Amino acid sequence: MTIENTLAQFDSAFESAEVTTNATIDLPEGKYEAKVTGTEIFESGDGRNFFRINMEVANGEMKGTKFSKLHGLDNPERFKYLKGDLTVCGLMLGKLSELPSQMNRIHGVKLRVQCKKNGQYTNYYINGQVFERKDDSNVPF
Repeated sequence: MTIENTLAQFDSAFESAEVTTNATIDLPEGKYEAKVTGTEIFESGDGRNFFRINMEVANGEMKGTKFSKLHGLDNPERFKYLKGDLTVCGLMLGKLSELPSQMNRIHGVKLRVQCKKNGQYTNYYINGQVFERKDDSNVPF
């Protein structure tokens, strides 16, 4: 069975999921600009499928620090977080089964992320895209 067929069983739940974000990483608390360096779908040792967004801090004291955000692909109650992160990254999917063929479209996207500590866990939130400003210094008006 292909990953697309496995994910297709959750298409309906993904379509109706709200958009929300959250995840766990190892960066200190704070706000960061980061670039998506890659994405992958993998199966854990216990047979669960996960989607990973790999990122790297783009500037500041933590520049170059690599981190990733995981999303489970088998829990419809959590799809709102996945859908939220994909939407912020500019990838609006109609079906979860489209993820494997479309996930590379977010590579290179620059994001604003915020890290927060909650006891032993570190949560982070993808808050938006960072868009490059065009140089308008030569515009005559």
